Amino acid sequence: MAPLIRDLAVILAVAGIVTLIFQRIRQPVVLGYIVAGMLVGPHLGKNLPFIPQVTDLPNIHTWAEIGVIVLMFSLGLEFSFKKLSRVGISASLTALFEMTGMWALGYGLGRYFGWNPTQSIFLGAMLAVASTTIILKSLEELRLKTRRFSEHIFGILVVEDLVAILILVALSSLGAAGGVSGLTLMRSGFQLLLVLTGWFVLGYFLVPRAIRYVGRLASEELLTILALGFCFALAVSASKLGYSPALGAFIMGSILAESTESFRIEEAIKPLRNVFGAIFFVSVGMLMELEPIIEHWDWILILAASLIIAKTKLVTLGALLTGQTLRTSIQVGMGLANIGEFSFIIAGLGLSLHLTHPDLYPIAVSVSILTAFTTPYFIRSSNRFAKWFEARLPITVSHGLTRYAALTQERRSRHANRAEFYRLLMRWLLSGLLLTLAFVVSGELIKPWVIGHGWSESNANLAAWCAALLIGAPFFWSMFSAFRSFSFESTEASKAPHELHARKPTFGTALITRLLTLIWLGGLTYGFLPGRPALLVIAALFAVFFAVFF
Repeated sequence: MAPLIRDLAVILAVAGIVTLIFQRIRQPVVLGYIVAGMLVGPHLGKNLPFIPQVTDLPNIHTWAEIGVIVLMFSLGLEFSFKKLSRVGISASLTALFEMTGMWALGYGLGRYFGWNPTQSIFLGAMLAVASTTIILKSLEELRLKTRRFSEHIFGILVVEDLVAILILVALSSLGAAGGVSGLTLMRSGFQLLLVLTGWFVLGYFLVPRAIRYVGRLASEELLTILALGFCFALAVSASKLGYSPALGAFIMGSILAESTESFRIEEAIKPLRNVFGAIFFVSVGMLMELEPIIEHWDWILILAASLIIAKTKLVTLGALLTGQTLRTSIQVGMGLANIGEFSFIIAGLGLSLHLTHPDLYPIAVSVSILTAFTTPYFIRSSNRFAKWFEARLPITVSHGLTRYAALTQERRSRHANRAEFYRLLMRWLLSGLLLTLAFVVSGELIKPWVIGHGWSESNANLAAWCAALLIGAPFFWSMFSAFRSFSFESTEASKAPHELHARKPTFGTALITRLLTLIWLGGLTYGFLPGRPALLVIAALFAVFFAVFF
C-alpha cells in the first residue's frame, strides 16, 4: 500500500481507539486526538514499538491543512456576517486590547529569559493569537456554540486572525529590512481591507444566488460539491494573495450562511469535517518533541501559566470595558486562554529568517498543546466560576458593573440616528473601497493591455483612467449620495432644543461627505495622470460641485 493510505489507516484507527477511551472517561474528544498524534508521531511514538508509526509526514500535513480549511468553512456557515456584526465593535476593541497586552507580556518575558529584542518581539506575537480550531472544536463538543459568549469569542477570533496577518507582514519586514516599515504595513493593511471587501461584496451578490438556484433544482450531492468548490476556490485565492487559506474558507462560509441552503450544506459536509478535523488535531499531537521539552520545561511552564492567567484577565477586562456583563466577560476570557496554528507560523517565520533560536518553535508547539489540554476544561467550568466570582463580589461593585453594562447596551440601542450614521458611513467606505478596486484593476490589467497594443504611456494612462471611472461610476455615485437625506438630529424626546441644534454639523453631513468623495476620486486620479492634468481634472470636478450645490 502507498505510505499515505497506510498512514491514514494508522491515524484513524489509533485516533478512534483513544477518543473512545476519552469519551468513556468523559474527557474532551479533541484531547484524545492530540494524544493519538503523540502516540503515532515521530517523536514520542518512536519509543513505543507496539504502535505503528506515521511515515509520510508531508502528505499528512497537507491533509491537516485541508482539515483546517473545512473546519473554518463550517464555522463560517454557522456565524454569518450579520451575526458577527452584533458583537463587531465590542469584539474588535476587546481583541486589540488583549493582543496589545499579550504582546507586551511576551516581550517582557523574552527579555526576562535573556533573549534579544527581536526574539522577544516574536515571542510576544506568538502569545497574542488564540487557536480558532481548538476553541471551535471544544465549543462544539460542549454544545455551547449558540451561546452569547460564544458569538463574542468568534468575533474576537476573527479580528485576531486579521490582525495576525498584519503581524506576519510586520515581522517579515523586520527580517528583510532590519526594522518594521510603517509604509509597508499601511499598504498591506489597506490591501487586506480591499481584498476582504471585494471578496465579500462579489460573493454576497453572486454566490448565495447560485447556491439558492442549485438548491432548488439539484440534489444534495451537487449542492455539496458546489459549496466545497466555492470554499476551496476562495482558500486558494487567499493563499495566492499571501493570506491564510483558512481565512478565505471562513469568509466563504460566512457568505454562504446568508443563503437559504446553509443548513443543508452544513449537514452535508459534517462527515467530511469530522474526518479531516481529526487528521488536523492528530497532526498537532505529532509535533510534540521530547528533547526541547525536557531542556526548557521551566520556560514552557512559565509561558503557559503566564499565558493562561494574563489572557484570561485581559480579555475579561476588555469585554467589561466594552459593555459586556461580568458573567459573559469571564466566560469569554476563560475560553480564549490558548495559542495555536498562527503561533506555529510566526515561530516558523522567525526560524526561516534566522531571527529566533531554533528551540523557539518546539517551545511554541509545547505551550500550544499544553493550553489545548486546558481549554476544554476552562470553557466547561467558566459558567460555574463566573457565578462563584459574582457571588463573592461586594454588592456595590456587582451593581455598578451591571448598571454599566446595561447603560452601554441601552446607549447602543437608543441612538437610532447614530446607528443610521454608522450604517451610511459603512456604505460610503465600502463604495470607496470598490471604487479604489476598480482603479487598481484598471491600472494592473487594462493599462498593460493597452500598452501592449502600441499605445503610448500617457495615452494608456488616460484610457485606463477613463475605463476605471466607467467601471467605478456606480460606486462613485453611491459614495456621493450616501448621506443625501441624513440628519444628525437625535430621536430622543428628552433632548433639549439647544442640544439638538448643537449636534447639527455646520456645513451638513451630505456636503462634507461629497467633498471627501471628490478628494478620494482626485487621489485616485493622481495615480493615473501627470501632475498638471490631474490637477485640472480635480479642479474641474470641484468647479462642477460648487456650481451645482452653491
